[in-house]
Amino acid sequence: MSVPRAISPRRAIALAVLAAALALALTGCGDSEDSGAQANTPAAAQDVNLADFPKTDGRKTITDLQREVKAGQDANLLPAANDFVAGRDNRLPFGLFTADREPLWGPTAMYLSGGTDDPATGPFKVAAHDFSVPEQFQSETSRTDLNTIGNGFYVANIPTPKGTKKINVLTLTQKDGGFQAAATGITTTLRDPAIAPGEKAPSIKTPTVASAGGDVSKIDTRIPADDMHDVSLDEALKENKPIVLIFATPKLCASRVCGPVVDVAEEVHHELGDDVIFIHNEIYKDNDINKGFRPQVAAFGLPSEPFTFVIGPNGRVVEQLQGPFVADELRAAIAKAQS
Repeated sequence: MSVPRAISPRRAIALAVLAAALALALTGCGDSEDSGAQANTPAAAQDVNLADFPKTDGRKTITDLQREVKAGQDANLLPAANDFVAGRDNRLPFGLFTADREPLWGPTAMYLSGGTDDPATGPFKVAAHDFSVPEQFQSETSRTDLNTIGNGFYVANIPTPKGTKKINVLTLTQKDGGFQAAATGITTTLRDPAIAPGEKAPSIKTPTVASAGGDVSKIDTRIPADDMHDVSLDEALKENKPIVLIFATPKLCASRVCGPVVDVAEEVHHELGDDVIFIHNEIYKDNDINKGFRPQVAAFGLPSEPFTFVIGPNGRVVEQLQGPFVADELRAAIAKAQS
């Protein structure tokens, strides 16, 4: 595969708008006692029984399903990823919010269709994840961000057959004895703009503490800096070990999920020790948005951030994790690379 082109200014602006919209919708979604949100947490969405959700019967449309359970489209679904490729299963992390921009937590199922009048498939189980890490791995950056973005996210795996151009997504969430509905459309591509699973990771240099002259603040906006800047990617690829390469900018991330994601990676890094090489690469040159992207961003063809690659000992990408993830998801991807 040839090295992907750099993100175009138009695409970069579109991504910034998407991230800013996500950040705006997430504002004020902390779990404060005053709002009664303690009961409204990811724990409330853990027990999903698909038998409680309407069946498609091979003919019902998304509209039919909403009508069946008397669910108006009174919630908002905001994707936290935007790289969806036809011909493979795609991981979709997302948030659900009420019209008042409060987080919506409850058992949730997802339905998919190719068009408004097409029969829907599903229901598919949706997982809810708590975005917490042990206190020793929670950065100052994330303490602020978690108060802004809330304390978790949903994730679903979307089967996407070859030739698919667009997917209509409906979620139904059990709440207060009924259902709340949210919908969005997802556009797919024929080819992954980023380095895809199965492809060789480009052997490029990534910033290290040594290349920064010992000043880690030049290559890490996290406070305190993480411990994932010891080895450059080109050198790591020679060691025949699994590699976790995370592209994220904790301080400058528009969606505000980069800080928590880097904290999760730092937790798993300390857990696994030297068996796996962890590399954190910031997004902007000199950590300055006005100076554009670091060259590694273009080399990996990133359509958004945070974006994490798990690379096997043979140098091939095993897994992509777009947007937020939790420690168990990262551990599973690493185990896949080790197998």
